Amino acid sequence: MAASTRPRPLDWRALVLELGVVFFGVTAAFLLNNWNEGRQQQHRAQEYLQGFAQDLASDRKQLEQLLPGLDTKLKALDSLIFAPDEQAPWTPEQAFDVFRHIVANVVAVPTRGTYETLRNSGSLSLISDYALRATLVEYYEQLPLVENKVGLLQDWTLNRVMPFAIEHFDIVQSRVLDPEAVSGPRFRNLALSYRSLLQQQRDAYRELLDANRRTADAVAATLPKSQRSAETEHQE
Repeated sequence: MAASTRPRPLDWRALVLELGVVFFGVTAAFLLNNWNEGRQQQHRAQEYLQGFAQDLASDRKQLEQLLPGLDTKLKALDSLIFAPDEQAPWTPEQAFDVFRHIVANVVAVPTRGTYETLRNSGSLSLISDYALRATLVEYYEQLPLVENKVGLLQDWTLNRVMPFAIEHFDIVQSRVLDPEAVSGPRFRNLALSYRSLLQQQRDAYRELLDANRRTADAVAATLPKSQRSAETEHQE
């Protein structure tokens, strides 16, 4: 009868070492994966921040170009509407000058590309700095309020002023068809209301420009100097 074989005793030291190697390998792979993901997210965040800097620079350029013209336009309208003898009827030339200022309306078109991409993809959390993220959201949520005031002015111009102008002005020949109509209170009231809406637009653009500069400064503070181009840096 053959002798029975006994099971070999386990080498616990080797087993523990093997388990330790496996655990270390899995942990190292997990940490490396997290590190890579963190680097990728940081890289993406920097790309988005650079995009914000460029978008804000575009908005700022538009506003800085528009505001002096709006100030000039308001002064020109004030010189006609609030003339020393403001009760005197407007001459045809004055009335057409008022009309010319009203139709020469230019608006800013804010750039939302970077913000809309982040918001629609649910990736705003890539901006890990909470204060910066709140500043960006506050700026872009201000845009619809500004655009609403711009829309009121455009609506007044298209639906109130233009029908009157088409009836009483020869726009092609730059002359008044009915001097009595344009010298009366109706056109003066239309112009006065337009002037009030224009001032609201100008003030909204001023507030937006201040918010733009604050937001651009906050974004620039997070970017490496090598990414702060002359276009995207805030100009004092």
